[in-house]
Amino acid sequence: MNDVLSKIKKYKYIIIGGIIIVVLYVCSLWSDRKDLYDNGESVNNIRNELDRAEKSKQDIEGTASDIKGTSTKLESSIGTATDASERFDQLINECQSIIDKIRKQPAEK
Repeated sequence: MNDVLSKIKKYKYIIIGGIIIVVLYVCSLWSDRKDLYDNGESVNNIRNELDRAEKSKQDIEGTASDIKGTSTKLESSIGTATDASERFDQLINECQSIIDKIRKQPAEK
C-alpha cells in the first residue's frame, strides 16, 4: 500500500507540473507579443531607415535655421527700407516747402 501511495504522489506531481506548463504555454500565446508581426524587414534595413530619417531631420533643422537667418535679414532690410522711405517723405516735404516759399516771393522786375 505504501508503494501505491508513493506512485500516486509521483504522478500527482507530474500532472501538476504538466498543468502548470500548459497554463504557461497558453498565457504565452495570449501575451502582449500577439500583436507583433514579422514584416520581413531585417533589423539592419530598419536601422538604415532610421539613420536616413535622422539625417533628414538634421537637414530640415539646418534649413529651418537658414530660413530663420534669412528672415532676420529680410526684417532688417524692411526696417532699413521703411526708414529710407520716411526720410524720402521728409525730403519731399522740405522740397515742397522750399517751392512754396519761392512761389510766395514777389517777382523781381
